[in-house]
Amino acid sequence: MITYRNKITLQGAHGKYVVAEGAGGRDVKVNRGKAKEWETFTLVKP
Repeated sequence: MITYRNKITLQGAHGKYVVAEGAGGRDVKVNRGKAKEWETFTLVKP
C-alpha cells in the first residue's frame, strides 16, 4: 500500500525512469536507465 511520505520511482512506458534535474529545481525528464537518488520521489499531501 502506498501512503504519504513513501519514496517511489516512476517508470515510463519505454522503460526509462523519471528524473527531476537540479534536485527538482529544473526540468523533469524520463531518460534514466536506472532508478537512483535523483529518480526517487516522496509522496506528499496536496
